[in-house]
Amino acid sequence: MTMIDADNICDDLQKIRSKSPLIHNITNFVTMDIMANSLLTLGASPIMAHASSEIEEVVKAVQGININIGTLEDSWIKAMIKTATIAKDKKIPVVLDPVGAGFTQYRTQAALALLDMQVITVVRGNASEILSLVSGENITKGVDNNENDINKVADAAKHLSSAFNTIVVITGQRDYIICNEEVITVEYGHSWMSKVTGMGCALSSVIAAFLAVNNNYFRASVNAVSMFGIVGQLVADFSAGPASFKTNFIDKLHNITSMEIKNTL
Repeated sequence: MTMIDADNICDDLQKIRSKSPLIHNITNFVTMDIMANSLLTLGASPIMAHASSEIEEVVKAVQGININIGTLEDSWIKAMIKTATIAKDKKIPVVLDPVGAGFTQYRTQAALALLDMQVITVVRGNASEILSLVSGENITKGVDNNENDINKVADAAKHLSSAFNTIVVITGQRDYIICNEEVITVEYGHSWMSKVTGMGCALSSVIAAFLAVNNNYFRASVNAVSMFGIVGQLVADFSAGPASFKTNFIDKLHNITSMEIKNTL
């Protein structure tokens, strides 16, 4: 059974810092900055490319891909599908962040079209987004953090994982990494992470970087989510509020040490 392991997290982090994997992000206008800076400070190299005319050249050069549907439009969907098609052929790991799935059918169906390609390595979303991908219906009300809802979401995630041969990461007050019937719970982090636009998007890009250096994709996902939460937990202690938290978070991604990770676990 996979467990949260400090040495594994540190090994992946060292590989990212030494290899600087190139991560292709087709992402939204709102959170490009925090995603690019999260990858850079972590030790990876980001590229944000959306034009279909250059997708083939870009994808052939990268080690990981992050697809985010936050500011979706038709030409971007075509670029995402083209990216996923090439990634499948090249066996490049792909993260899907289905931002707003369940809010409109346009978003939900775009995410499902990508999942149907059987190329998505990890899908990361909040509970409502994950539920919508299973039901195919619009879900505009948030999912409560009670045991019944948690079990409902976990069951949905297991179904999603099995149906699309993917790892499911659900983020919220607690984070869950699910692959078929295996579930890992991560309880690191801080409430201010939900007060900064783009923290979830940044995590998706960071997961892509971990996948790029560790072909045990479930283990890599657990490592990425754990490390990300640990960073948030550490910097909250010396941040005044969400704005300074965001700045300190980026700094800590850059300088977090193995000792800090081991002492927090």
